[in-house]
Amino acid sequence: MVGKGFFNKFHKWNLNKKILVLVTSLIGGLSLITLAIFSAFYISSYINQTNQITESQLSRIAANYKYNLDNYKAMAEALLLDKFVQSYVQVGESDMDLADRDYFELVENTKSTMRNIQYMYTNLDFIAIVKNNSKEILYKAPSTIIQTRFSRVFPSDFEESFLACEKGTLRINLNDSYQKDAFKINIYMPIYSVTKINVEYGMLCMLFDPSVFIDKSKAHANGFDPEILLIDTGFHVFYSENFDIIGTAFSPFEKITGDKGFFNTNKTLYSYQKIDGWNYYVVSTIPLFQMYRNILIIICIILLALVLLTLMGMVISKKVVNRTYKPIETMLEGFNAVAEGDLNVRICSENLGVDFANLVNGFNSMVEKINTLMTQVILEQQQLNQIQFNELQSKIQPHFLYNTLECIHWQAIVDGNNKASVLVQALSNYYRNCLSKGEDIISLENELEQIDSYLTIQNMRYDGIINLKTDIPYWIQQILIPKMTLQPIIENALYHGIRVKEGETGRVTMKGLNEGSFIYLEISDDGIGMEEDRVRELNEHINDFNDNFGYGIRNVNRRIKILFGELYGLEYYRNEDTGITVRIKLPNTTNQGYEHV
Repeated sequence: MVGKGFFNKFHKWNLNKKILVLVTSLIGGLSLITLAIFSAFYISSYINQTNQITESQLSRIAANYKYNLDNYKAMAEALLLDKFVQSYVQVGESDMDLADRDYFELVENTKSTMRNIQYMYTNLDFIAIVKNNSKEILYKAPSTIIQTRFSRVFPSDFEESFLACEKGTLRINLNDSYQKDAFKINIYMPIYSVTKINVEYGMLCMLFDPSVFIDKSKAHANGFDPEILLIDTGFHVFYSENFDIIGTAFSPFEKITGDKGFFNTNKTLYSYQKIDGWNYYVVSTIPLFQMYRNILIIICIILLALVLLTLMGMVISKKVVNRTYKPIETMLEGFNAVAEGDLNVRICSENLGVDFANLVNGFNSMVEKINTLMTQVILEQQQLNQIQFNELQSKIQPHFLYNTLECIHWQAIVDGNNKASVLVQALSNYYRNCLSKGEDIISLENELEQIDSYLTIQNMRYDGIINLKTDIPYWIQQILIPKMTLQPIIENALYHGIRVKEGETGRVTMKGLNEGSFIYLEISDDGIGMEEDRVRELNEHINDFNDNFGYGIRNVNRRIKILFGELYGLEYYRNEDTGITVRIKLPNTTNQGYEHV
């Protein structure tokens, strides 16, 4: 009954749901079978693989240890054979009174030899030579012999040391006897005569930092880091990163047989490798729970792959449904394109069937009508912009003309007709550029000529009140700019910045900058400037028709945006020293194809 009820529900599902369930069930079943087979195989092979990797790494670590220990042994043997060392340890107490100067030279030469060894081995803390006949100690180290307590520690530490190599007399101990809370490698080697058999003259003692073990005691096996121990053939822990267990007995020592191998005990996997020629084993310990944890991680990854395969099945089923309902998808794409503003989109009605053909034809007709209406709206908006621009252009106040004529009148009375003639000529040039034969957009070169005429008049009126410095390359002067763009800005700098300084001559600097497809004109003055809050408020409301801000500046900014777009216009900055900088952003074009708007 349960199966029959399920099939009844299955038949009522739509195609999308049916395909999704079938594909998901198929992929899930195959994935579970694969997971079971793989897990059984992986668990059995993982431990063997880990053993092989660990054995290989232990061989490498043992070889590294052997190399470094052999180097230490060779260095000690070479030092013992040095002629100065041999001469020093053989000098008796009676000889010291016979030739003090020769003995002093011998000591210095021996110290020099010891010093050279220190330079060769940066991890060598100290080196000492103890003479048997006099118990005299020759000590060389950055720290003093008192700090290391060498005289007191040496006898007992030597007795506790371990015969390190299978052949030879080298003994090694690892503890903090010489430097408290700092474990060091203590190496001892008897100094025998090179001419007499079995005649011992002294003892060589060297103290090394245990970095040789730290650097080499690193291993990595199948995603986890095993703990590496160094134990001697007496099965005591000689070295471990955990200094607390150094010197303690290695508990499962009875399992170590032969030069290498591995065994399990106490939920831990042990692998060991003997260092060739030395009385040490390198032992790797890996908790078995770490291995099982890695196996669990692999199984989780496979489960994740199962989930991904299931999701892929769902995606495939959705694609099949999408192919089935392709005509509807095509219609939706058309509607989305129209919603995003593309009114040129059209849908081909071929291969869509009779039912969808009428719907597509209606859609195409609707888009065509919308496109026609949008074209009409754009034309009407352009006409509205033309009217608004003409209104803004016509509102430039002519009060400057009256002030200039008054200045001409009084100047003619005081100085005669020469300056009056200059004023009239400058005024003529100024208004000639203002009219510009009825053009709304002129070249920057023509606009600069108008500024020259304007400043000529103002300097005659205010007795040289302003200086102009222009740094605009000639090719930038050929770009297009709305007529009467610079004059309102210069006028603001004069009346609201420079003139307020009470008789001081001001300066206005104009620069032209090229940044790709944009041209920036910067007009800077050294007037009294504005507060930072005022500058920020001006930039925020420069596009607003607000009586609190100058109409001329808003007029200039608005005309630039109408002609070139909202991307362009004016922005004010406060200079670090004094004054204001106005930055005008314009397109980098000399094309005369702009219509009057």
